Amino acid sequence: MEIHELLCNKWLSDYFKQEDRDFIEKQALHCPFYVPLEGELGSDWGVIVNPESTRFGLPTFEHDFCGCPHKHKVGDQDNPDEWKKLKK
Repeated sequence: MEIHELLCNKWLSDYFKQEDRDFIEKQALHCPFYVPLEGELGSDWGVIVNPESTRFGLPTFEHDFCGCPHKHKVGDQDNPDEWKKLKK
């Protein structure tokens, strides 16, 4: 998708672009402050709505760093129902 490539070129964090980086622990997708975009882009892109985040209000790729300064309280990736509770 052309728009996905444009968004990647413009909005991926420098940390995400590093080739020698380790796995990103605080991925946006698992952040309670991540709100997916509507439509087809929402499957990969959202916005972080935590004003303390370095990514606040920016289009954010789901696997990029969320930018929130604190550790996520619920981080069990094997239990996505817990994340849904936080996002409500």
